[in-house]
Amino acid sequence: TAVDLHLPRIEISPQRQTDIDERGTSESTPKASVLLVEDDPDVRVVITAQLKKLGYRVVTAANGDEAIDLIASPASIDILLTDIVLPGTLDGVELIKEAMHAQPGIGVLCMTGYNPSPQHIKWLQLQNITLLEKPFSSDRLVTALAAATATSEIGA
Repeated sequence: TAVDLHLPRIEISPQRQTDIDERGTSESTPKASVLLVEDDPDVRVVITAQLKKLGYRVVTAANGDEAIDLIASPASIDILLTDIVLPGTLDGVELIKEAMHAQPGIGVLCMTGYNPSPQHIKWLQLQNITLLEKPFSSDRLVTALAAATATSEIGA
């Protein structure tokens, strides 16, 4: 597989760059905290950058076991964004079930680069959980995050 990534070049004024460097984002207050669960370190870095650019605080985990430890910790997690295929004892759907039990009302998004099983798709649909197919655009991510936030506010 070969992947070419073409990113636009942008110019940032020195003052604007200082503002971004000091806050870590171009927005003054983070929207919410997102737990990103992705086993591929390169994909995790790209999605983390997307989320931070959108103004979210991001905590990452490489598998379901790490993620469930973070969910059980006192850390505030507003949205869980997890891959379906994960190494370890919990796949993404099992992680979502555990997270929803541990933190009722948590916003949930699921993503995959593979064809999920029909059982997983049906369960996600019944739970009204958005499934993002990788790669996804920032616009698609924004829409899905808004839906997950709205769902978590309803469930809270």
